[in-house]
Amino acid sequence: MSRRPATPNERGATLVEFAIIAPVVFLVMFAVVEAGLMFQSWVTVQHAAQSAARYAVTGRDTCTSGGYGRESCIISEARRGASSLRNGSSATVAVRSWAFPAYTSVTNGSAGAQCDAVEVQVRHTHQVMTPIISTIVHQVTLTGTQRFLNEPFGRCLG
Repeated sequence: MSRRPATPNERGATLVEFAIIAPVVFLVMFAVVEAGLMFQSWVTVQHAAQSAARYAVTGRDTCTSGGYGRESCIISEARRGASSLRNGSSATVAVRSWAFPAYTSVTNGSAGAQCDAVEVQVRHTHQVMTPIISTIVHQVTLTGTQRFLNEPFGRCLG
């Protein structure tokens, strides 16, 4: 089968078709890259919350990552976990606890006592880095939350 030669009216058709399709292809490609970057940031934020909550359940009140006092050490641990992110050291960390045994009364800013539930929430503002996507969405707030029960440092009384 032989190919017929292009007529003068068809010569620029391929270029026009590419010009129509290229922006859509690039937009999809950049969106996939940005979604991957955002997912990596979310996983890091979630891991920071988990690391801080795991530290919280031990009941320790001294830490090597900076700060003194239990809540300060928990916040420091969360920020250390988020430090690999762009502006990760400015992540917002919230600590709250629920009293044993009913777990109905919440105390904000406290890691609680033995057998209490403790929750660490890390919020990070992800700056969209892909130029095309950043004109549509400039930033996205990512949240990681982890809740554990404090270890019984003694007998749990309720």
